[in-house]
This record gives sequence, structure tokens and C-alpha cells, in this order.
Amino acid sequence: MRVDVVVLGAGIVGSSAAAHLAKRGVKTALVDRREPGRETSFGNAGLIEPSGVVPMAFPRDLATLVKAALGRLPQSNYHLTALPALLPFLWRYRQQSTRANRLRSGVALYPLLSRAVAAHRELLTDAGAAHLLHPTGFYRLFRSPASFESHLSFDLAVEAGYGFSYEILSPAEVAARDPAIRPVFHKAVWWKDAVAVRSPGEAVTADRRAGAAPWRA
Repeated sequence: MRVDVVVLGAGIVGSSAAAHLAKRGVKTALVDRREPGRETSFGNAGLIEPSGVVPMAFPRDLATLVKAALGRLPQSNYHLTALPALLPFLWRYRQQSTRANRLRSGVALYPLLSRAVAAHRELLTDAGAAHLLHPTGFYRLFRSPASFESHLSFDLAVEAGYGFSYEILSPAEVAARDPAIRPVFHKAVWWKDAVAVRSPGEAVTADRRAGAAPWRA
């Protein structure tokens, strides 16, 4: 079978891209070694978060870098044997983490992220799976006043500047809304435009159905 486009990887990104291409009449093959959504997209957070236009920066302070090197940061994990191959990437990541570069990234990301919820809803509605989307919003928690003030001065200011809706909450206010979240933090930012996907793996399967993209393993 001849196709116009081959999409490699049938996670949420690949399946969504293939579905949109197929809906536009483009002959598309979606290729993966497993069924759609069986890898990372099967058990991820399932969050569509349009306000995240400012990429996470590479840490600049020595204390954070030492904690990462010692494996004491939950958001960082690496294998020593892989480090030599990762160093060039990490250096470029650090270079791109200046405020000016992050602002430029935000300009590029906004047209994509601002349409993300509507685009996912369109595909899932076509597949009869719109019930998977829940407009819960997204909490970003800050353990210390310093981390909150740092976020407030740049990331939040930039993201709010794009018109995304948010609210600053105390631990007690978060606990009243969601008792499952322990009040062991300083402040929270509730980004209201975010949508939770109840079953990310099922959403990927539905995206593929919506576009009827040809499947090849």
C-alpha cells in the first residue's frame, strides 16, 4: 500500500498527528512496534496543559545540581553509563535555559498549546470518547516561599500574559478542593484551563479510530 506520510511512534503525539492527517485526506501509515498507546502514553499523567508555554529551565544553582547528581531529586534520574552521551544534550539544554530563550520558545509553543484542548476534544468526540476529558485544571505546588517567588516573577508572569486563567491558593484552600493533596507546601497555582484525561491509553486508541489511519507494526 502506498502512503503519503509515515508517522513513527503510536503514542499520543503520533496517533494524534496521524489522525489529523487522515482526516484531511492524507494517506497515512502509523508505525510502532506495539499497539497504539502501549508505551509511555499508556500510563502518563494524562494532562492537557495549554498554559505551559514556558519550558522548564535547566537548574543553575549548585545545590540543585548536586542533589540531581546524587539522585535526590524526584524529577531527575540518570544512569552513569549514559552520562557521556547525554552531556552534549545537557549542555545545549543549559544554553537554551536563559530567560530570553525561554521567552522565544513560548512564542513558538503558544499557537500549538492554545489549541491543544480543542484539538483533542475534536478527535475524541469523533471517536465517541469525549467522556475521557475532565476540566479539572492543574495544580502547581511550591514547597518554599523562595521557589514560589521565583516562579511568580517570571514563569507565571509570562504564562498569565498569554491570557491563561489561574488562581493562587493556600494549602488550606487546596485541601478544601482536593482532600487527597496533603497541605505540606507553601502556595499553589491552579491553572484552570488544563484538562485531565481519565485513561491516556484509551484516548490514544480513540485518536487512532477517529482518523482511521492505516496501521503497520
